Amino acid sequence: MKKILTASSFAILALTVSACSEDSTPLGPDANRDIIASEEDRALSTSDLTVAEIVVQEATEEGEFQLLLEAVLAADPAILSTLNGDGPITVFAPTNKAFRDALDGLGITLEQLASNQPLLTEILLFHVTEGSLRSFDLFEQELVRMLNGDVAPLMASSSTIQGASFVATDIDARNGIIHVIDSVLLPPDLGL
Repeated sequence: MKKILTASSFAILALTVSACSEDSTPLGPDANRDIIASEEDRALSTSDLTVAEIVVQEATEEGEFQLLLEAVLAADPAILSTLNGDGPITVFAPTNKAFRDALDGLGITLEQLASNQPLLTEILLFHVTEGSLRSFDLFEQELVRMLNGDVAPLMASSSTIQGASFVATDIDARNGIIHVIDSVLLPPDLGL
C-alpha cells in the first residue's frame, strides 16, 4: 500500500511539473494570490446578504427556494421590500416541496394563487415576524406574532411552528434570521 501511495505521489508531482511551462507562475505561497483573492471577493457569506438575496441565491443555485421566490415576486412589492429591508426580521421559509404540497392541498396552481395578490401577500406575511429570533429564542415562547397580525403556535416538544417542522434553523442574514420549514403556514382566518 505504501508503495502505491509513493508511486501515486510521484506521478502527481511529475504531472504537476510537466504542466508548468517556463511562462507559468512560479510555485510558492504567493503563486495563486490573485486567483484566491478574486474567489474570496466573489464568495459572500450569508450574513453579508439580506434575506431576499439569500432566497434569490438559493433559488438559482440549488433551486430550494424557487417557488418561494416566484411567490415573493408575484406578491405585493412590499414583501420584497421587507425581505430586502433593514430588519431585523425572522423568516420561516418553506421549501419547494412545502409549496407543492400546499398548492395540492388547496387544489390550486401557483399561477392561480399568484393571480390573487392580496391572498398571496397575506400568506407570505404570515411567514415573517419582527426581530431576529434564533431557534432557542423561538421555543421559549408559545406563540409568535407574524407581520400579517396573526399568531402562529410554537411547540418546543416537537420543534414545530403551526405544525410545520424545521428543516434548517438559524441561517444568518444581514437583516435577520431564516428558518427553513417543511410546510407553508396558512393564516388561521384565511377563508379557504
